[in-house]
Amino acid sequence: MAGPFPLRLHAQPAQGQISYEGEKVGFVDLVVRPGVDAEALYPLILQKEGEPYSQEKVQNSIAALKQAGRFSKVGVVVTPEATGLRVAFVAQPAFYVGMIYFPDALKELNYSRLLCKEQHPLERRRCTLFGHA
Repeated sequence: MAGPFPLRLHAQPAQGQISYEGEKVGFVDLVVRPGVDAEALYPLILQKEGEPYSQEKVQNSIAALKQAGRFSKVGVVVTPEATGLRVAFVAQPAFYVGMIYFPDALKELNYSRLLCKEQHPLERRRCTLFGHA
């Protein structure tokens, strides 16, 4: 049933999302963990500097980076700047946190003794009381 006021529906981005479609891209960055050769991965990024922003190219770039097999997740951060959009592809894990073990360290040095050796001002009195000085 048509009334006097036509109803038009338009697809809009979800609330809180901004569409940069068609705007000039000034920079394309790839953020990877240290030790990964980012230069070798740049050919997988289809969104190029100087071209209009394309969500399709960005999504295809994300898929290509994931297929490279080194990253569990790839995100995109788009930042408007005076020279154009900065598009940063962030490959995760971005950092590797390693553990260093000293298996015999606890036999020789405990925390209270460490504080005494460092001569922590609050610990000086306790060190002399317990004979760790």
